[in-house]
Amino acid sequence: MGNREWVSLAKRLVLGVLYHFGIKHGIGAESLCEFFKSVHLETHVGVSANALRQLKHRVEDVIVTYEVSQSEQCQPLNKLGICLGGDETFLDCRSWCWWNWRVGLSLQKLNVRIVSMKPGVTS
Repeated sequence: MGNREWVSLAKRLVLGVLYHFGIKHGIGAESLCEFFKSVHLETHVGVSANALRQLKHRVEDVIVTYEVSQSEQCQPLNKLGICLGGDETFLDCRSWCWWNWRVGLSLQKLNVRIVSMKPGVTS
């Protein structure tokens, strides 16, 4: 593995550890910095507590920005709420009828309308 590949791997490791342990599990920048120094990553990438805090804030900002853009772009066109799809097993009428009997009644109690892609089949 060349130097460029090693640095790329080290950056991905820092980002992955920062996200998984720092953001998701609330481990502080000082503890993460100690860990990275114990495995000698500080000679390849910046892992000071201050640098990790800044990177953590940048990652959190990107996550929030992504969430906002996805919520704006992924709105249902006709406000259906939940759209479910079936695979080829639903092409067989017996499978559809069984599913509709077992699951359809429960969904109807929740005011969920079931629409089939088969012409004329709704419940």
